[in-house]
Amino acid sequence: MLKRALIFGLLTMGMMAHQILLASNQTQSDDETPATMDYQITQIANLYVIGLAVETSNATFLQDTASLREKFFHGNMAEQIPNRVNQNLLVVYTDYQGDYTQLFTYLVGCQVANLSSIPDGMRGIEVKAAPYAVFNAKGEFPQSLVKTWQAIWNSSLKRSYTIDLEAYRSDFNPQANPGVEVYIAL
Repeated sequence: MLKRALIFGLLTMGMMAHQILLASNQTQSDDETPATMDYQITQIANLYVIGLAVETSNATFLQDTASLREKFFHGNMAEQIPNRVNQNLLVVYTDYQGDYTQLFTYLVGCQVANLSSIPDGMRGIEVKAAPYAVFNAKGEFPQSLVKTWQAIWNSSLKRSYTIDLEAYRSDFNPQANPGVEVYIAL
C-alpha cells in the first residue's frame, strides 16, 4: 500500500509546486539566469503504467489536475491497479501537442507488468525503451521539484517530447525523504 505521507504529500505538494512554477515563470526577468542541474543519461527498458489521466497544459494545470489527484489518492486507486510491479508512484507526461508550453496528457499511476487488464476509467501507457536524461530533485519539497523543472525547461536538451516521468519511490516523504527522479525522453 502506498504510504499516507506519499499520498498526502503528492496531493498537496504537487499543486503547490505547480503554483510556484507558474508564479516564477511570470516573474522571471530576461536578466535572470535559469538554474542548471546535473543529470545522467540512461537507457530505460520498456515499461508499462496504468493510472488516471487528463489532458492539460501548464497554464491550466491546477484546475485540470486537482480532481484527478484527489480521485486517485482519496479513492485509493493505486490499490485497484492490477499487476503492479512495486509500490512506487509514477507521474507521466505524454501526448505532447508540441513542446512543454502546449497541451499534454498528465497521468498519475503505477508501473505494471503488462497492460492486459486496465480498470474502467483508467488508461494504460507503454513507455518504450529509449534514452532518458535523469534529474534528481533533492532538497526541500516542492521547491526542489520546481527548480528541477525550471532547469529542464531552460536547458539545451534535445527533448523528444514523447513521454517524461516523475518517479516517487514508495518511501517518499515530503519532509523526511523528499527525493524525486525526473526522466526526460531524448
